[in-house]
Amino acid sequence: NIMDVGIDRYTAKEALKIAVDGMDTLPVTVIQIVTSDSLLRLATVPELTKEMSELDVVLAGETTLLQAAGVEDRKYLQDIENRRALKLVMHYMHKRHKRIYFLAEKQEEIIAFSQYIQKFYHT
Repeated sequence: NIMDVGIDRYTAKEALKIAVDGMDTLPVTVIQIVTSDSLLRLATVPELTKEMSELDVVLAGETTLLQAAGVEDRKYLQDIENRRALKLVMHYMHKRHKRIYFLAEKQEEIIAFSQYIQKFYHT
């Protein structure tokens, strides 16, 4: 728990399993990747902190967040450093022709993610 936001302590494979299980039973599965910047912005809007707890999966986007929460297990830290959960989910979605909706606060983030998708998943 960092700044009242419950960040799930899942390995990349565990996060993928939860996402896949959710896709089988729910109309939408929400995976949130939290950074220190987004946590600081959340601190200014307390209602969003509560809403974050209702998401399917909330993952740390930076190793510093896990370390702040006292996580020292190298496997978890490496998964975050290598963005392994994101890669596994993207591979699964691409392989099964699923839809992804990407939400971001900045246009630059959307452009960077779009370029990533085009580079690795262009069909």
